[in-house]
Amino acid sequence: MYNERLFENEQFLLKHCSPILLNELRTEIEGIQTYEPYPFGLYQDGVSDRHEIIKVESLGDNWYRYDFYDLGEKGACRIKLVLNSQNEIIISDVEFVEQAE
Repeated sequence: MYNERLFENEQFLLKHCSPILLNELRTEIEGIQTYEPYPFGLYQDGVSDRHEIIKVESLGDNWYRYDFYDLGEKGACRIKLVLNSQNEIIISDVEFVEQAE
């Protein structure tokens, strides 16, 4: 999903995210769109096109942590996976982790 940037594909999100998560994402995106985008690219130095998952680990209770590079910066998130009514795995929650190890 991340390496192929599927998080930018609305049909993918509708199929693979819980209704609650979709609502949270819509609210967050609407909030972001009310502000002018900041031109971060003007102040970046060095290569910044690295986008990839570095590591995925199970945390138990359907939670997973994944470490990644985004625009060359290292980050981490926790993600919760559940089965929907059709027994398909969907994303029910995502939390940003302050720093990747």
